[in-house]
Amino acid sequence: MRFAFLKGDFFKNSLVVITGTILAQSINLVSLPFLARLYTPVDFGLLALFMAVSSIVATGITLRYEAHIVVAESDGEAQGLAKLALFFGLILGVGISILLWLTPASVKAMIGISDVEALIPFVGLSGFMGAVIAVTSSWLNRIKDYKKIAYSKVVQALGLIIPSFALYYYPIGYSGLITAQIISLVITALFLSLVLFLTLTIKQCQVLSSVARQHQAAPKFLLPTALLDVITMQLPVILITAWFGSGMAGQFSIAWKVLAMPSALVGVAVGQVFFQQFSKYWQENRTAAKKLLIKTWHILALAGFLPMLAFLFWGESIFVFVFGNEWAESGKIASVIVLMLYVKFVSSPTSSSYITLGLQSYSLIFGLSVLLYRPICFFIGYVYDSIYVGLIILVIIEIAQISIYQMIAFRKASQ
Repeated sequence: MRFAFLKGDFFKNSLVVITGTILAQSINLVSLPFLARLYTPVDFGLLALFMAVSSIVATGITLRYEAHIVVAESDGEAQGLAKLALFFGLILGVGISILLWLTPASVKAMIGISDVEALIPFVGLSGFMGAVIAVTSSWLNRIKDYKKIAYSKVVQALGLIIPSFALYYYPIGYSGLITAQIISLVITALFLSLVLFLTLTIKQCQVLSSVARQHQAAPKFLLPTALLDVITMQLPVILITAWFGSGMAGQFSIAWKVLAMPSALVGVAVGQVFFQQFSKYWQENRTAAKKLLIKTWHILALAGFLPMLAFLFWGESIFVFVFGNEWAESGKIASVIVLMLYVKFVSSPTSSSYITLGLQSYSLIFGLSVLLYRPICFFIGYVYDSIYVGLIILVIIEIAQISIYQMIAFRKASQ
């Protein structure tokens, strides 16, 4: 009975996605020390800034209809949600690109995106490609085709790394890292589109309209929450660029990228399968749903404990050894933020339980609070002319916020 969890669909499906994710992230991890010696902290800072803006766009333009694909009552309804998400993604992606392109230079400088002004027209393209990936991944999660999800992660990794090296030696006038990121998103989106467009057959506008009304909670609650989440997640890069420079933003982005590897390796994969399995259990056996929630926390806490300790005590030494002396600052930053990211690693895969438990309105409240305190933390650091002051305050508040967030989910699941 103790190991029954390891024999179920949850573990098997997680293992499929984890295998593909490990392979993809291994490609990224092996190549990162070499790229860190080719490109400067400023280059990585500009990449982080571009991706921050693109991620915000990608999250908002679908109106979050893809979040309900997994829990839709029928495949037809799920297909309708996918089409809605892609329709809005295309229209809003193009519109936002035009809007950003027409934004006055003074406004771009004020919001901290002037450093990537030349690539602003590509923000909408990157956002739409990200939306295609999110929609297709949700559909594959619904039909439990986890092998294709795993394949797509490898395709995305190769589509990023190969152009990154090629564009360093054969530049085309734009940042090699940013151009490679755009190429990677396009290749992955095209790969997944072959899966998605062959299966979506609904054409009636009336059906799509009905689906939109039925799932109006997505744009009403999930969209603001998701936008707040991605904005607050990307806000540190934007604020660090504006207040501490692109170089420090690059140092921060590398530290975050390395520490987020466990989440990329395991957390996202587990989260996709957890959402599908938890939704099923909640409808059929709520006691099993609660046990799945607790078991997932325990397994993730155990998996991330030793890496967390290593970076907590030897972060600077690890970064200097792997990336070179130029990245010592990243190691110092990693030692400060690793505990926060460890807590995120444990909790993030189960955050989708809020959708199943009907707690979307709570997510909005938490999102607003994060949007408030994160800028304040970095502003305090700016006032004291020390990014570390802001980071320490951020870590303390963030851990408290995540703990409360998950406690609410646990109590709801216990009812």
